Amino acid sequence: MFRINTLNAVLNLFGAGKNGYQDGNKALGVIPTSLSAATMNAIQEELAAIPEYVGMALDPNNNHQVLAAILQLIEASAGNYSLDTGAANAYVVAMSPAISAYTGNFPFSFKAANGNPAGASTVNFGGGIVPLLNDQAGALGVNDIVAGMIVSGEFSYADNKAYINSMVQSQSDARYAKLAGLSTQNFNVALATLLTHAVNLGQLKSFVPAGKLIMWAGQSAPSGYLQCPTSLSYISATTYSDLAFAIGSTWGGSGSTNAGGFIIGNTYVIQNVGTTNFMAIGAANNNVGTVFTATGVGVGTGAAYAQIALPWFSAGYAPVHGTSGIGVSSTGVVISHGHSITTGGNPLILNVGIANGAAGVAPTYGTGSTAPTVATNTGGAANLAAGVTVMICVKY
Repeated sequence: MFRINTLNAVLNLFGAGKNGYQDGNKALGVIPTSLSAATMNAIQEELAAIPEYVGMALDPNNNHQVLAAILQLIEASAGNYSLDTGAANAYVVAMSPAISAYTGNFPFSFKAANGNPAGASTVNFGGGIVPLLNDQAGALGVNDIVAGMIVSGEFSYADNKAYINSMVQSQSDARYAKLAGLSTQNFNVALATLLTHAVNLGQLKSFVPAGKLIMWAGQSAPSGYLQCPTSLSYISATTYSDLAFAIGSTWGGSGSTNAGGFIIGNTYVIQNVGTTNFMAIGAANNNVGTVFTATGVGVGTGAAYAQIALPWFSAGYAPVHGTSGIGVSSTGVVISHGHSITTGGNPLILNVGIANGAAGVAPTYGTGSTAPTVATNTGGAANLAAGVTVMICVKY
């Protein structure tokens, strides 16, 4: 667009370089500013571009098209949308104002009534059915759109196609992911390499893997953790599948389920193989203790646990490091030692030392000594350390 630039335009009327118009005055000999085709064409095209941009056909009997187009643009930028009344993969959107023919580019935003389970999709804004594509001109992938999603983009008159300019999952470009906002949507995040990066769930789980034990100072387990019980207790391997895959039936298993009765999608731990080929129903191998998510009901004589035992510690027991026997309680070992007792001037030597849990040897007495009265052992069943009680929890 440009300002009037005819010979009798008023120079700098609105500031430096901002020419304007003047009225004529015969009495004073003032010539009115002459119009030019270039100026009038510029004004015409600038104004016509507004309704045409939103898809309106110019109507010589409607003097409010520029206003209607501006209001439509404001509505679109404010997040308002039209409603889809079509079917899956074939969207029908009534624009406001209505479009009867496509005469130019225009933006669109509509709430999808259905998803696109078949992938490739079309849309009709009133001027006819056109392809609905991603912003790289590719066909939409399966379930790029789900019911209730707000779909935004722009219709291209030159291409006679509608392009979604919001994110869709099927685009291989790493910039794109499914639109967030619905419980059925996911947002793909690459592995974080800097402190300012978002972390994806898989990477986060690797930082605190299922099966990790922590000592907790509160009265209840923190989010994402279960309190370790003081006796054998079982939980669902399906509900706590991450923990099941981490520890299997190391601490015990229950809920024995025979082949033929597995529920597809549920998690199990192989109890005994029998004649069942567990690899045919989702297991990595046919070994006892292998955790798998069932892809079939199974056949044969094998069985699997549907429940796993939580790591548990008897009250007062503490974790003890070991490379084998994980989940097995230990009563501890007293260091081998002996006691010397002097009575009646003669030493009484009691060889009652306990060596690595073995029974002590019979006592020997010094010359002139008699056997003493033996006090009843008042100790406990296990050697427990002194300390402060805390809660042990396991990540699930």
